[in-house]
Amino acid sequence: MSASIRSKVGWGFALFACVMLLTQGATYLTVRALAGEGLFAARALSPVATGAQHLRGDVAVATTLLLRGAAGEEPFDPAAVSRTFEEAQRRLAEVMRDAEERLPQDDDLASLGAALRQAETRLAALVAAADRRLALIGNAVGVGSDADVIFDALYDDLVARLATLAALPELRAEAPAQARAGEARHALAHGHLILAEILGGDGGESFAEVAASFDAARTAVVALAAAGADGRLDAIAGDIDRLSALAEERHAASVARRGQIAEADTAFRTALDAATGATDAVVRIVEGQMAVAADRMLESRNHAMVNVAAALAVVIALAGAAYILLNARVVRRILDLQRSMDRLIAGDLGAEMPGWESRDELGHLRTSMTVFRDTLVERDRLEARRREAEARERDARDAAARAAAEEEARERSRAEQEQGAAARRQAEEQSAAADITLVVQDWARGDFSRDLSLEGKAGVYRDLCEGLNGIAAATRGALDDIVAALRALSDGDLTYRTSRAHAGVFRELGQAVDACAGSIADAVRRIRAAGESVDGGARTIGASAEDMARRTEQTAATLEETATGIEEMAKALKATEAAAAETSTSVQEIDRGAAQGTEVVSNAIAAMREIEGSSDAIRRIIEVIDGISFQTNLLALNAGVEAARAGEAGRGFAVVASEVRALASRSSEASREIEALIAESGRHVGNGVSLVNQTGEALAQIAGSVTAISARIQDIAGASRETAGRVTEISRATSALERATQQSAAMFEQTNAAVQALRDESAGLMQAVGRFRVAAEPGLDAHRAPARGEMRRSA
Repeated sequence: MSASIRSKVGWGFALFACVMLLTQGATYLTVRALAGEGLFAARALSPVATGAQHLRGDVAVATTLLLRGAAGEEPFDPAAVSRTFEEAQRRLAEVMRDAEERLPQDDDLASLGAALRQAETRLAALVAAADRRLALIGNAVGVGSDADVIFDALYDDLVARLATLAALPELRAEAPAQARAGEARHALAHGHLILAEILGGDGGESFAEVAASFDAARTAVVALAAAGADGRLDAIAGDIDRLSALAEERHAASVARRGQIAEADTAFRTALDAATGATDAVVRIVEGQMAVAADRMLESRNHAMVNVAAALAVVIALAGAAYILLNARVVRRILDLQRSMDRLIAGDLGAEMPGWESRDELGHLRTSMTVFRDTLVERDRLEARRREAEARERDARDAAARAAAEEEARERSRAEQEQGAAARRQAEEQSAAADITLVVQDWARGDFSRDLSLEGKAGVYRDLCEGLNGIAAATRGALDDIVAALRALSDGDLTYRTSRAHAGVFRELGQAVDACAGSIADAVRRIRAAGESVDGGARTIGASAEDMARRTEQTAATLEETATGIEEMAKALKATEAAAAETSTSVQEIDRGAAQGTEVVSNAIAAMREIEGSSDAIRRIIEVIDGISFQTNLLALNAGVEAARAGEAGRGFAVVASEVRALASRSSEASREIEALIAESGRHVGNGVSLVNQTGEALAQIAGSVTAISARIQDIAGASRETAGRVTEISRATSALERATQQSAAMFEQTNAAVQALRDESAGLMQAVGRFRVAAEPGLDAHRAPARGEMRRSA
């Protein structure tokens, strides 16, 4: 290469390199400052900011879970709240560790460390408050003991007992008793509902309403008990008192617990506000530091952009100068050489070279192209000779390729033969494995009748099959022996024992079967002895029970005759009492009717007097209407006179006046007719009042007589009722004694039947035990199964 182009290019490159170094150095410094600020924000401040944000999220999630649990939402997992708070504490510890390791300890960040330590303290206080609130959520609503369960169980029992009493036949037909039972159940249900609402936090209800409902229920039950409805009502009233006491206890505990919850909520919210404030302070400090870092990064970015713009301007200027120089001294000559080269490439070996001369690289390139052209001419001559040599070489290669193909075909044939032999071996192994699998599956199902065939197997498969056949033979022998022992046991032969030729688990199994047979034999012997004792005792008890049954039947017959006589006497007294009660009822009804008649007469007299007063008022109103009719008639007459004076113009008004006069005349006639009717009605009303007064006096006399008769009949009914009550008590006592005697007789008969059944069962037991064959004495040896000398084999 000539020195001219090399020196020019060298000086140009040196100048360009100096400019680029200066601009890149300035750019590097600004970018380094920018990267330093970015790394500080990304590696130091960003983890702290992210951790603080996550910390706030964890606190918010834990608070939300806790508040949902406090509100009674389902499902609620207290462990999740604890885990979330623990995660928040762990995250705060990581933030503090990152801040200590990554942030510089200068005055600007000293406040961040203090804020983190304050957040740690307040978060610990928040966790403690949350634990106290969780403890209160975990306690069930109530007194903290079994009061809730006892209250609910007692309430359900009371409702069920009241429903059972209301369904009794003697209460079902009495409407008042049904009403009081319904009132008691309704009051209990209402009190239970109000208490549930109060315990659930409903501030609109009062516990006084609960107490009033339970008192109303007790009052209804006491009223039923006073009416003699059922003897169990006193116990129900006592249980209602217990229910009311439990309700008061639950309410007091609920009030105390709500106070604790309110105190815990206040403490938790105070701690939450403090922890949130501390966390917000950390976030504000970190965000402030990140804002400062962002401002510094923006300033560094502006410096970098200015340096890059300056470097680009210098590079563009240098590139323009280099372009002008290279275009004049290099590009044009290169284009001349390119045109000559294109002709050479097209195959024009007679192309002329450029006419300029130069001692630099382009001149050397022109000379080289000339040499290249001459070389191409020589190449064409040598190419012909080369093609001939290549044809001979190609024929030789074809022959070698055919020989290689034949050798490859022979190798492929040998590989296929070896692959077939391997496939046959694999098929034999798969067949042996399948045979083993089928037989082992039969063994797993309990079928040991088949053995593995050794035909066609060799090597490890043959050894494996022989070992498995040995296992199957040992298993068959042991199982056959145990099955025989169990069959003997099921046939009642308790003297059979298994062979001792087995080993291992089969020997233990045989010993267990033998021990089971021995235990059963001992039990059978004891059962036989006990059955004989039971049969003897049953015979003795049966004889005594039969004797007592005969005596009791005689006593029952005597009591039955006595009870029949007393019942007939009681029926006669009850009939007398019923007749007296019916008579008294009839007299009382007559008395009530007379009293009602007297009252009706008094009302009729008052009504007659009111009608008389109303008639006087109507008479005065009719007089007023008559006066109005007279005045209307007079006005109509005056109107007719004025219309006549008006002549033709007043003709229509004269017609109206005549109609008004006619209407006034008809109104006057109607008033006179009504007045006559009212006068006639007044006379009738006076006669009615006189008759009603006479009726009232007669009814008063009847009422006095009826009252005297009713008093005498009630005295008779009271005496009859007292006598009937005494006779009824005697009849009840006799009936109770008769029932007791009959029950005693029935019990003796049942005892006799039970004794007979016991004897039958004892006989059946002895018959069932008799089918078992046991040794004469427990120490005698039982016969044992013969030892098996060899294992069966099957192909």
